Amino acid sequence: QTLYQLIAATNDKLFVSCPVSDNGKKLLVSPFVTEIQKCFSENDELAATTNENLYTFREKLVYLGKHVDRTFDSTLPLLKEFQEKFPEFFNQIISIFECDGLRGSINNFSQFDGLFYSPTAMAAIQEQVNDLYVFNVEKLERFAGCPLRFLFDDLLQLKPDFFYDYHPDRTERGILIKKILTDYSKVAVSEGKIPGQAAEILQQSATSALEEILNEKEDLFNLRFKRGLTIGLDQTEETVRKRPGLLAAFLKYEKTAKDKIEPYLADISFENNKKNGSGFLLDNIPIDIKIERVDKISEGELLIIFNYSIAGFGDVEGIGKGLRFNLPLQIIALRNYLEQLQKKETVAGAGTYLVRSYRNIKRGGYFAIKDLQATREDKVSEETPIFSGQRKFGFLPDANFEQELDKVKERVLHIKNLIHQGRFHLPICTVKDQTCANCFFIRICRKEQLRLDKLYLQLDEKEVYKPKRRLVD
Repeated sequence: QTLYQLIAATNDKLFVSCPVSDNGKKLLVSPFVTEIQKCFSENDELAATTNENLYTFREKLVYLGKHVDRTFDSTLPLLKEFQEKFPEFFNQIISIFECDGLRGSINNFSQFDGLFYSPTAMAAIQEQVNDLYVFNVEKLERFAGCPLRFLFDDLLQLKPDFFYDYHPDRTERGILIKKILTDYSKVAVSEGKIPGQAAEILQQSATSALEEILNEKEDLFNLRFKRGLTIGLDQTEETVRKRPGLLAAFLKYEKTAKDKIEPYLADISFENNKKNGSGFLLDNIPIDIKIERVDKISEGELLIIFNYSIAGFGDVEGIGKGLRFNLPLQIIALRNYLEQLQKKETVAGAGTYLVRSYRNIKRGGYFAIKDLQATREDKVSEETPIFSGQRKFGFLPDANFEQELDKVKERVLHIKNLIHQGRFHLPICTVKDQTCANCFFIRICRKEQLRLDKLYLQLDEKEVYKPKRRLVD
């Protein structure tokens, strides 16, 4: 009955289609086709036609979008049709398809796989990314995480200003706490030890920073945060609160931690501008680097860098995967700085000084030489001055540590070359390493995780640190 109603409602032309094969296997013609023919008189014109005339312009475009990567050969007739009938539109869809992901096989890429290329766009990009273009850690890690997103975010600047990559350390409160601790570190460096008036220094710095940075209205949560930040610093203050404030807990950890280290340098910025000429160049590539604190091993000439954080220890394993650059670049920059000053100290590693809450204050997330590590508190000594239970990637033998630093230098140079060549492909990495969660362009990205996983397994199977997993040449 429904079929009859559809036929009866046809005013102009009626198109009836049916499958003729399934994966190469021929199918019998549906008996409904014969019954439909009986509904027409002998004078009605019936004609068979090819499938191409049955599809709309939009349907053909959707088919291209779904199949141009997997079955490139099957899309060639449609591509030729667009090229002949709609040359301007053909050029536009070619540009879209070239901003694509990866096929299911590393040995069988189509012309649309993995790369963005447009002569006009590339000329503009190369003009922007010239010898004066300044990199920083965020830009390098964004390219390593997703070159295509780097193109959209940093070069084409398509992301709205009100969208930003969230990280607790870059919020107002994160910036405030890091500033307070950096101010404290500068005083500690000047005295070469924990200052005698450390509580007063933290109190004064907190008062100043709260007025300068924390631009929030005085609501209950804001007042509680301010109170919880400084409580316990003033020993004469009467309070019924039993737990210490964040800064008081930090100061207690400073005094009771087993690590055999002492303050040495603080608040060093390598900014590539023309005013002070204090920039850092890595193989003539300008990179902005900031170092908040450097400690010296109590007995010896070894230095270790610390980054204050209210978030966590970060992804140290990402250094070996070619996805993280902050700690290695800080080490390289500080070594270069000390060499210029003709200092004899050696930078032996870097780590994170976590100040998340009064219960969670500790040092960790190290990328350093193995000789510094004491795996238990009772094993901390002059020979192994840093206590850390870190077992995965991070503490390395001297030779391996230097090799990783050399690899970081090579990756930075490789990233710059890829940008100059216009190589903005999608990343080959596991789900946990991807940066898709807060990407503004995720709805126009044609990446499919199953295809990437298949390619990832073909590249390095179960091994972890292979170059092809990091960046595609």
